[in-house]
Amino acid sequence: MKNKVNLFIASIFIISIILSNLASAGFAVGFPYKIELKKGETYEGNFQLQNIIQPVEQITIEVVIEQGEEYISFPEGRTIQLVANETKNIPVKISVPNNAGGGEIYNAKIIFKPISGGIQTGETVNFRLSVGKSFDIEIIKENNNILTIVIVFLILAVLIVIILLLKLLKKRNS
Repeated sequence: MKNKVNLFIASIFIISIILSNLASAGFAVGFPYKIELKKGETYEGNFQLQNIIQPVEQITIEVVIEQGEEYISFPEGRTIQLVANETKNIPVKISVPNNAGGGEIYNAKIIFKPISGGIQTGETVNFRLSVGKSFDIEIIKENNNILTIVIVFLILAVLIVIILLLKLLKKRNS
């Protein structure tokens, strides 16, 4: 029984070491999980890529847009070079169509795929890790500014009428 417990503990220890190495392998990508835009509006931002390949080496990454190609573009191209330990901002432009409805949500999925370098090596396995990034683009409902202004003026007019009526009643009672 003691041997089975020791074997189980040793197995968990080995699996945790393997998983921690996989989790730190490759490169990292930073970007917000949600973007809010009005219809016809364009967002210009950056994905932040960091080369954390072990052992440290240069890597070439291809950007693959799996979902959202019609509204996402990369002005500087979809091939990115990262030298060892480099952190780089990758410009992205997201344009919402003019006919988008308020409250709609567009889903986006982008894969950052190493095409050279970035090979993780072990005693028996060589592999490359791609990093996926999914996020939502929410179309903000536009407030009708004219309607808001009309409502404010109506409320002010009602308040003025009430104040004038109160003054008139006070004058009659005196």
